[in-house]
Formats: sequence, C-alpha cells, structure tokens
Amino acid sequence: MNDAVRMEGVTKTYRGRPALSAVDWRVPAGSLYALMGANGAGKTTLLRLALGLVWPDAGTVAVLGERLGRENARLRERVVYVAGGRSVLPGLRVEEWLRYASLLYPRWDDGRAGRILDALGVGRRALVGDLSAGLQTALQMAAGVAARPELFLLDEPAGGLDPVLKDQVLRLLVDMAADLGTTVVVATHQPADAERLAERVAVLYAGRIVLEGEIDAVKASVRRLQVVFSQSWPEGLAADPRVLAVERRGRVGLVTVGEDAEAVAELCRQAGATLVEGVDTDLAEVVRVVLGKEGYGVSAGWE
Repeated sequence: MNDAVRMEGVTKTYRGRPALSAVDWRVPAGSLYALMGANGAGKTTLLRLALGLVWPDAGTVAVLGERLGRENARLRERVVYVAGGRSVLPGLRVEEWLRYASLLYPRWDDGRAGRILDALGVGRRALVGDLSAGLQTALQMAAGVAARPELFLLDEPAGGLDPVLKDQVLRLLVDMAADLGTTVVVATHQPADAERLAERVAVLYAGRIVLEGEIDAVKASVRRLQVVFSQSWPEGLAADPRVLAVERRGRVGLVTVGEDAEAVAELCRQAGATLVEGVDTDLAEVVRVVLGKEGYGVSAGWE
C-alpha cells in the first residue's frame, strides 16, 4: 500500500453548492500531511469523505488500500477522526468516556491513554463537560492516539488550545507517527502549525487543490526579493508574468517571484536597482500569494 488515501475525480455538492470539484488527492502512507485553506475551502469535506461519513457525487475514494463502500465498519476501526471543540457525552467522567471509546477500537492501548492524560494534566474522575474546550479536544486526541490507528484525521485540532497545550498536542502527533507509522492528516488554516507538523501540504481554494507537494518544495516554489531603487520604480515590473506580487514602501519593496527569480533579479538591476537580495519565504507567504492569484483576499477571512 503506497497511499493511505487516494481520491480520483471526486466531486461533492451540498444543496447545489460545490464543496469539491473533480479533486485528485493522494496521501502517502506513513506521512504527516497538512490540508490548508480558509473556512469553506473543502478541508472538512475531504476528511469526511476519507472516513466514509459522506459520499462523493462523482469519483472514487480509497482508504488504506480499500475502496470505500457502504459497509465500512472494519475500516473505521483502523481510522480515527477528531474535530476540535467540545466532546460528545459530556456527562461522563473522563475514565468512563475513555472506556466507552476503547470499545470502538480493537488495538486500544490503555497505558498509552493514561500516560497522555498524565502529561496533559487531565484527571480521570473529572466530568468531561467540566473540562475546557481545549482540554476536551486534548482528551479526544488522547483517545485517538490510544486507539493506535493506521490513519488519523484531524480537523482544526489546535483550535481553542493555549500555546502550551498546542505544543503538547503537535508533539503528540509527531511522536505517534514516528512510533506507530500512523498516517496523520491535519486540516488547519494556520500555516505555522502546518509548517511545524507536516512533511507535505495541500492548499485548497473553492473546492480545488491549487497547490500540493512537500513543504520544502512548496516554499522553494516562491521566491522573494528585496529591491531598492535610487530613483523611481520602473513601470511594468508588476506586469511581468514571472512576478506574483510587488509590495512597495517608497523606493524599497518586496518582489515575489514564482519562477526565474534570478532573471527577475537581473531585470531589476538593469532597471537601476541599487540592491537586490533574496529574503526568506515561509509557508504563510506562499499560501497568501497562491490564494491571492486565485482571487482570495484578506477581507475573506484568511488568517
């Protein structure tokens, strides 16, 4: 099995509105994978399709080497899905909630669940409903890790977590992948979390994957140049097809380039630039530029 998840030509609509449009998506087995995009981009729909909670209108979905059908009970024993936020069954105590969760997964590891609860400082006799939203998410994460899944799907798991708890949760995911060979897919709109956690990333916009690949390669696909002109900026630089964006502050500016960065740098020098130097590009900047090309703006809610 080379892919933990494989989707081909998947389309899904809700009440006539497209959520996914002819999506091809592959998640290599054993990888740490981030799905990025603003609310409504299609991240949750992809995860729910991979779990068999919803069905595509067109296309095929295969998970852990099996094509999804209407009867997926055994497959679901190998897959865990966690959505950030408050848990179901809030009237149970933590130990009761975990006992209930253990019945769903034959590979359940009580010792692992206990160690995680101790690390997170969650008391076993506490009522689940009395825990903060962040700790309830952490409890779901603990149950997911204790289930020892082959595929772990997480939808905005860091939402509502304080920085310390978020750090623990992200390390928990990385350690699990290393120890068990679990494929981890995290949907997030936080580039910093994706960059810290994942090896591969896909960026969704309006139900389409507009960028996909290893994070280092994705970051290398966009270059930024700091450029200084002693006189006025040359006309037409922003119109060059190789230039993705130009941000100017007087005679100093940043030129974002998708390809042929050295050629663009030489063009700037020939136009009179007194300084042209590369600037580090992080994943957040790459995502911002890519979504900007697709027509997505800050006003639409990207963080």
